[in-house]
Amino acid sequence: MRLLVGLIVVTAVVLLAADFRSPDSAHALGKILQVTTATDENNVGNGVCSLREAITAADNNSYAEDTCDASGSTGTDSIRFAIGNSTIYVATDLPQITAPLFINGDTGGAPRTGISRSGGNASRGLWVTSTAVNTTIDHVFVSGFSTGIQVDAANFTLTGSYLTANTLG
Repeated sequence: MRLLVGLIVVTAVVLLAADFRSPDSAHALGKILQVTTATDENNVGNGVCSLREAITAADNNSYAEDTCDASGSTGTDSIRFAIGNSTIYVATDLPQITAPLFINGDTGGAPRTGISRSGGNASRGLWVTSTAVNTTIDHVFVSGFSTGIQVDAANFTLTGSYLTANTLG
């Protein structure tokens, strides 16, 4: 089953129900990865953890930075943010989410974390593949992509999030 989440009308905004699921009870076994920069980069070893590095570490149960360490994880990892009221601008597609993941966008000093296209050839904000069953994305703002969030996984949950200026194509 494939589900594309996005909006055709640029001015429309969708607010989905804010049914917060605690990572402590719903996703107890994984590791917590802390995104510490709004810069979209993949520069392992530079002391900061980007969203791109956190997704890759969670997918591969690997180490990217001290706050981006999913090595040895046996369950659903959780990505949290320490970037304040910032938006992460991406020029190329982020890595596919291939393992169950909990992305918690209201943990960094803002009510939600923004992910937006900054030109380039990024066509998807986030892509949850069929192997990422039980993934939850909570309190993110996704805008400017052809597809805001592409979901191919079963039991996907999206809460407290805005999707805007994404066109299906």
